[in-house]
Amino acid sequence: MENVKIILKRKEELKGATLLTGFHGVGFVGHITIKHLVSALGAKLVGYIETLHMPPYVGMREDGRVQTPFEIYKARLGDSDIVLVLTEIPLNSRDTQDFAFTLSEWSVKEGFEEALLVGGLDMRLKKSDEDEVRCVTTSAYLRKYGREGIGFLEKGYYVVGPLALMLAKYEMMDFPAIAILPYASIERPDPRAAAVAIKYIGRHFGVQINTKRLIEEAEVIEKELEEISRKSMERAEREIRSLYV
Repeated sequence: MENVKIILKRKEELKGATLLTGFHGVGFVGHITIKHLVSALGAKLVGYIETLHMPPYVGMREDGRVQTPFEIYKARLGDSDIVLVLTEIPLNSRDTQDFAFTLSEWSVKEGFEEALLVGGLDMRLKKSDEDEVRCVTTSAYLRKYGREGIGFLEKGYYVVGPLALMLAKYEMMDFPAIAILPYASIERPDPRAAAVAIKYIGRHFGVQINTKRLIEEAEVIEKELEEISRKSMERAEREIRSLYV
């Protein structure tokens, strides 16, 4: 689509690769997952995505170059080539459909093998402590891998946003795709949920991916929230006691 352009730095062999991407949804799980994989796998920057309403933000990476809003990376995971699309900044709502459709159509046109999409699912929907993740798959994915070992999203719940658009497009194009949706906090970034997604991705490729840093980040956030809660309770108790002086 004209409003979204995929710009590769050089010609890349993409046939047979797996596309991985995620967005700033529940718990920022998709974004955190892809960002961690880019770092953990030492992925190579191979291109960019330009949108009509691209956010006017850039940052600096540790290697000293400019971090643009939407970047494309390539790495090896097990015996597979993977292409990671990192959305550093949330999509402008006016770009969402064009971005999702362009990325889906591009991956099919380039001969990708499949797509793994990562999002988050409101942890209030969790039915037991053993539940970690739910999935939504296309018909082509089920034909390829079967239903065994997949915990499907229950009827009555829906995927929304760019992940939903990509899944719909992949279904219409009869392309293998799965959305991996760990239960996550709706109130804060959730690195622990991202670690669940990465564990699922690792099993898919038959490898283990180090998530120690994500767990450490989750523990820091949880301790900070506990401290905020403790101080809030202490303040409330002082205010209550002052009423009886």
